[in-house]
Parts: sequence; structure tokens; C-alpha cells
Amino acid sequence: MNLVDENKEWVKKDQGYCKKILLNEKEIGEEGTAYLRVRFPAGLKIGPHYHKKQTEILYVTKGNAVLTVNKKDYSAEPGKSFIFRHKDLHLIDNSKSQEEFEVIIFKVNEPRENDFFEAKE
Repeated sequence: MNLVDENKEWVKKDQGYCKKILLNEKEIGEEGTAYLRVRFPAGLKIGPHYHKKQTEILYVTKGNAVLTVNKKDYSAEPGKSFIFRHKDLHLIDNSKSQEEFEVIIFKVNEPRENDFFEAKE
């Protein structure tokens, strides 16, 4: 059994959010999987995008934001879970909040090549 190492480093991404990979596919023992914590600062909006192959399962741990999936808005608050299946058009809007928004994400079928595709709103 592997314990989750919370002491791993945070990585800032170009889109403005930070992520910490808690368990990678080698530690999980399944190819194409990852378990991570992601923080979106107050005022940040990650525009509409989709993934051709991967599915993301989110659990909200902190803050309030609006998640849009296939043009339908959802209120995201601590304790709620969401699933973005491959090809689901989704965005994360924390632009109206004064606090950080944090989620735990489990990724399935994450390919080795880039699987992030921007779309128009």
C-alpha cells in the first residue's frame, strides 16, 4: 500500500492554477491514471476546453466556483463531486470569488501526449 505524500511540490501552470501530483500512474499501479490536488486562485477562470481521451473526477475541498459542463452551469462547493468525461466541454470559473478554489482530481485514461484542447465560448 502506498500512502499519499502531501509533501510533494506545487507546480504553477501557465493557465494560472497550481497542481500537486499526489499519486502518479506508477504509484497507483495503473497506466494513464493520476491523483492530484489543484488550486485555482480568486479571480481565475479556466476557459472552455476538453480532453479527447481522459476523464476527470473532481471533489471540491475548498471555496466556491462555477463549473460549466457542456454549456450547463453547476455550483461547486466543498463536498460536491463532478465528472468530466472525455470530450465533455468544460470550464472552471472562480473569477467572481474572493477566495481560492481547490479540488482533488482523479484522472483516468490520461495519455502521455497533450490532451488539453481549447474551445470557444
